[in-house]
Amino acid sequence: VAFLASFLSDKLRFTFHRAEGLPSFSTLLPLIVIWSLSVVLLLVQRDLGMGMLFLALLALLLYLATGRWWIIILASVFGILAGALGYFLFDVVGQRITAWINPWPDPIGGSYQLVQSLIAIASGGVVGRGFGLGSPGFVPAVHTDFIFTAITEEFGLLGGLAVIALFAVLVSRGLRVAFLSRDPFGALLSAGISISLGLQAVLIIGGNIRLLPLVGVTLPFVSYGGSSLVTSFLLLGILLLLSGKTERNEIFTRPLTALYYGSLIAWGALAVTLGWWTVYRAPILVSRTDNPRRAVEALYTKRGSIVDENGELLAESKGSPGSYQRFYPQPQSATVVGYDSFTYGLSGLESVMDGLLRGSEGDNPIAIGWSQLTSGHPPPGSDLRLTLDSQLQEAAADQLNGYQGGIVLLEAQSGDVLAMVSSPSYDPNRLDQEWQDIVTDPASPLLNRVTQGRYQPGMVLSPYILAWSMQTGIAEPGDLAPNLGTSIEVNGQSLACLMKLLPDSDADYIKALQNGCPGPFFELGLELGVDDFNHMLEVFGFFERPEIRLPLGVSSDSSDLSSEGALGLAAVGQGELTISPLQLARAFAGLISDPGLPALRVVDAYRPQEGDWVEILPLGTDRQVLDPSVRKRVIEVLGGAAGQPFGQRSEALTGEAGEGLGWYQGGYFNHGNSYVVVVVIEDQNSIVAERIGRNILDHMRSEGIP
Repeated sequence: VAFLASFLSDKLRFTFHRAEGLPSFSTLLPLIVIWSLSVVLLLVQRDLGMGMLFLALLALLLYLATGRWWIIILASVFGILAGALGYFLFDVVGQRITAWINPWPDPIGGSYQLVQSLIAIASGGVVGRGFGLGSPGFVPAVHTDFIFTAITEEFGLLGGLAVIALFAVLVSRGLRVAFLSRDPFGALLSAGISISLGLQAVLIIGGNIRLLPLVGVTLPFVSYGGSSLVTSFLLLGILLLLSGKTERNEIFTRPLTALYYGSLIAWGALAVTLGWWTVYRAPILVSRTDNPRRAVEALYTKRGSIVDENGELLAESKGSPGSYQRFYPQPQSATVVGYDSFTYGLSGLESVMDGLLRGSEGDNPIAIGWSQLTSGHPPPGSDLRLTLDSQLQEAAADQLNGYQGGIVLLEAQSGDVLAMVSSPSYDPNRLDQEWQDIVTDPASPLLNRVTQGRYQPGMVLSPYILAWSMQTGIAEPGDLAPNLGTSIEVNGQSLACLMKLLPDSDADYIKALQNGCPGPFFELGLELGVDDFNHMLEVFGFFERPEIRLPLGVSSDSSDLSSEGALGLAAVGQGELTISPLQLARAFAGLISDPGLPALRVVDAYRPQEGDWVEILPLGTDRQVLDPSVRKRVIEVLGGAAGQPFGQRSEALTGEAGEGLGWYQGGYFNHGNSYVVVVVIEDQNSIVAERIGRNILDHMRSEGIP
């Protein structure tokens, strides 16, 4: 800085220079040579951050001396080209730029340092975790490159803004010294010192919060390192020495003013970005499975238990502070409960309800905040009570054993999920021993097929098409069904009736529905038309994700059904629409029960430590879909009667090879309550699905459940 200030003040005549243009190349040659040698030395040492700092400092001082903006533009272009060259020549540069552009695909590899920095900053929130209560050691090189991250984790957004404000004041006061300096050398030197300290702060803080690519410079006065600290205080001492001048120098007024406002923009950008990570993005980052702070908290703070509707334990933490471990007495509930693992993170309800379970959320924010402030950990977590029935859950898991598919059992009026099983599944107690086998299993045991699986509906749509045709006055169950025995070609495969039927001139839609015949419903879909057909799918919730506290898959949108062939195929469930078993169960509940589509629940209540149970309301609301008279006739068509299971089995063709997919949707009325079961079995016919579904309903009836 001193060399640049001396050279520019001694060799360049500012009045001539500003009036007559730039000096010759020979005049600037010594400056270029010295700067080039410095940068080459830094490149050899792979200290590209300091090289960029030198380039920026040179450009800004030249701008200050000349007042010409194109110098900064030229330096910016040169810096971008140098960064692109470094990206291809130096692995460390390429890694840092890749991490800056998108760190999320590689959070445990090349982007680990930056991702952990952002998680640490988010963990600090607004007021921080408390002095000495953070976990900065999880961020590599936290004492040098990421010291700002450590400060923000412990002192939060307020602490981070305070650091930025202090640097902003230091730089602005330094530029004021330049304003008041009597001679060009003093003005350039004080401005250069201020710019140098400010640039270092902007570069390193910007790198910590992903506003800029990470560069290897220190945060003045803060980062660990004796030489950096000594140099920073020497520069500060020189600045203090120069600050005694009180005569204003008009030569640099305009560029100094521009630099001052430019610095304000830089500090503002840092502040806004810091707020983005500590406030807006904090909940997502803190809940990431690769946040080691959550795992450490789980060792010291007892996590809440999870029980079924009868109080049977599904998950609990055992041990003492510092050694708590999670256990799952009923592994067959893993589809819903999920897992909490120090190594592999969270899934299922353990993830969705993590805040309540680990104590960071609840109805007493003052107690939670006080515990965080005094101990660095939240208070003991709240217990959760689910709507599941462990006996039904076990029965469903036994029925599905050996098959790939899913089962969901609902109480239709309340929307309570009584059982939900996906197969194959896993034992959350054995994740450490079996993880590699689980994640490499092509059958995807970690996938919840009930909520995240997407399946071709096939003829499972036929009751809804018939019900909507009745609702709109297009058809009645007793009307003659055209093309009863006609099969439908789908990708070279035939979708036909479930069994071969004899010619019957009196066959109606009831017979077509009971035998899963696609021909009549292909034609009925054409009679409905595109608008009514799409409206039917929308009303029954096939275009929306069910609102429930579980991880969900994507939902289908309405597709182009302008041609008769496309509409007909969609009507027999062989179009672009795919559905989940949970969507179908909710739709079937709306088909056979009042008040229609129910608001789904799997979490019933929570209980703070030493408190009472507090009800957790469902996320959605009930929605009426059919006239009561239409619903009553649909139930008759399906064979529904009090105390007797009823339902419909159907099949679909899926994949390019047209593999079979078996569906069963059934119901059961008992003492004024309605129950719905949906079963999907991959690579099987509907006979297997129907047998499993009826066995579940028979089990409920024989055991008097619920």
